[in-house]
Amino acid sequence: AIINNFEIPENKESILAQHTLGSQVLDKLIGFSTPENFEKYTSCLKDLRKLILNTNSSFVLESCIKIATIRALASENVAKKEDDSEPESKKKKYSKKSTDVDYNLEQDFKPSHIEYCNQFVLRLSKFALNNIEDLLTTQGSHFIRTCVLCLSGIVSYKLHDKSPVNQINLKTDYGKSLRQEWIEIIDDFASRLQLWPHFSQLALHEKPSTFLQVLCQALHNSDQKKALKKFIKSIMKKCFDYDDEEESTKPFRNKSSTFLLESMLKHCDEKQFAKLYEKYFKGKLPEMA
Repeated sequence: AIINNFEIPENKESILAQHTLGSQVLDKLIGFSTPENFEKYTSCLKDLRKLILNTNSSFVLESCIKIATIRALASENVAKKEDDSEPESKKKKYSKKSTDVDYNLEQDFKPSHIEYCNQFVLRLSKFALNNIEDLLTTQGSHFIRTCVLCLSGIVSYKLHDKSPVNQINLKTDYGKSLRQEWIEIIDDFASRLQLWPHFSQLALHEKPSTFLQVLCQALHNSDQKKALKKFIKSIMKKCFDYDDEEESTKPFRNKSSTFLLESMLKHCDEKQFAKLYEKYFKGKLPEMA
C-alpha cells in the first residue's frame, strides 16, 4: 500500500508537499518508504527555499531529514540492538513500535542507500547554513533547528499527533558514531553566527534565541567542548552586554534570553558552570525566588 501511495505524487512532489492535506499524507508515508521510493521522492525536492518557507512543505522536509539521519547512521547489517543488560526502565523508553522512527531503527539498509541519505542530510544542512541569515527569523527557523539537531544525532518524534514531542539520541541511546562532516557543519553554524554584526541581538528574540539554545545542545552532543566553551563565552560577552543594565541582570531581560541562559547552564562544563553561577546567580537567589 505504501509503494502504491508513493506512486501517486509522481511529478507533483513539491506541489503536494505544500498542500495542507497532501503534506500530512506525505509526512505519514515518508518514514515507511522503501529506499527506492525515498530516494525517488527526495531527489525531486529541488526548490528548497520555497519549500522551507512554506508551513506545510517545511514539515515534510523535516520528516525527510529526520528519516535520512536515522538511515545515514545505520549499519549495513543492523540498525538497532538492545542491550539485554540494560535496566528494564531504560528499555521501556523506546519500546513502542508505532512510529516511523522505530521502524527505521530496525531496518537493514544497503551501503548505497546509507550514503544517499548522508548526502541528503548534507545537502539540506549546507543549504540551511548558507541561507541562515534569511531563514532564521522566518518559518525556516524551525527547519534550521531540526537540521542542527539531526547533525548531532538527535531526532524528534511523536507517537501520535496529540502526543508531546520526544527526542531520541542516536549517539548516546543507540551508540551511533556521528559523521565528521556533520560535526564540522555544526561548528560552522556556531562560528558563522559569532561573526554576525547583530549577534548581540539574537538572545532577545524568540526564534534566534531558540536556535542558539539548540546549537548549545548540538555542540554538547557532538563533543565539541572547545567550540561550545567559545560559543557560550561569546554569548556572555556579546549577547548579555548591555550598557543600560546591571551586568548580572542582563540574561533575565526577557524570556528568550533567560531560556538561553538555561541551555548554557545545562550544556556547559563544570568550570564554565561555576563562572555562570558566579556572574549571574551568586548572592542573588533570594531576589529571584
